[in-house]
Amino acid sequence: RDQHSLLLAVLGLVEEEEPALNTKSRKGQGVRQSRYIVLTDKLFDMADRAKHDHCSFVLAVVLFHMVLRSLFLRVLNHRAAIAIQKRYRYLSSKGKSRNSVAP
Repeated sequence: RDQHSLLLAVLGLVEEEEPALNTKSRKGQGVRQSRYIVLTDKLFDMADRAKHDHCSFVLAVVLFHMVLRSLFLRVLNHRAAIAIQKRYRYLSSKGKSRNSVAP
C-alpha cells in the first residue's frame, strides 16, 4: 500500500531513486521524524559506543520504565479528575435540593 518510503524512513535507510521516476520528491513530502525518536536514536548510538557492554540494555530499561511511569501517572490523573468531578456533581445536586422550596 505504498508504505515502502515510510518503512525506509523508520529504519533510517535511504533509497536511491532516479529523480525522473520519483514523483513525490517535492518539498514537504518526506516523512516527518519526531525529535524524541532522534534523541533516543542518538542516546542509543552513544550507549553502543560506550566502553561497557550493558549500556544499551540499561538505557532500554530506563526508557521502558519512564514510559510506563508516564502512562500510569496519566491514568492516575484521569481517575483523580473523574473522582473530583463526581464529588462536585454530588455536592452541587445536594445543594440544589437543599435550597429548593418544599411543596
